[in-house]
Amino acid sequence: TEIYTLSLHDALPICVQSIPTPEAAPETVQDLIVTAKNLLLYSWYYYPFGVTAALQSMIAIEGALKIRMAAKPRDNLGYLLDKAIKQGLITDAGFPRWKAYRETFQDIYKLPRTEGNLTQILLDTLPDFRNTIAHGNRFLDDMGFHHLDIACETIAQLFPIANTAGPTIPGD
Repeated sequence: TEIYTLSLHDALPICVQSIPTPEAAPETVQDLIVTAKNLLLYSWYYYPFGVTAALQSMIAIEGALKIRMAAKPRDNLGYLLDKAIKQGLITDAGFPRWKAYRETFQDIYKLPRTEGNLTQILLDTLPDFRNTIAHGNRFLDDMGFHHLDIACETIAQLFPIANTAGPTIPGD
């Protein structure tokens, strides 16, 4: 009997494919996510692409926020994220996958081990993380998958899929 084991090389495409691209997001935002997914796949061959995928994910969040919040040119990521959270567009309930690996995320950013408010963690870390990478820091981590997943969950909340079933008719 032959035993087949799945290597990380074989599993990576499955993991990346398991992250849903937010269907209702504008095409420009979806393109940013697809680029991040491809960078993450190719990080198997060139490790720094994982960091570039994480940055691309953060750029996708900012792009989605700018569109959804009808941002002014001076509105930055932190401001838009805070505004979207305060308006209830982004909530803890919208991060079902993130809840599964919250402890890992807290380890990366050296946050205290608490249940915590996921949107507050996002607000406290995302703008600084994006700036750290975007401004030439050679930061490397192996969390590109998680950054991409969090980006997709955030964007899906900003652009939820509309209910296309139509109204229900009593007695039907």
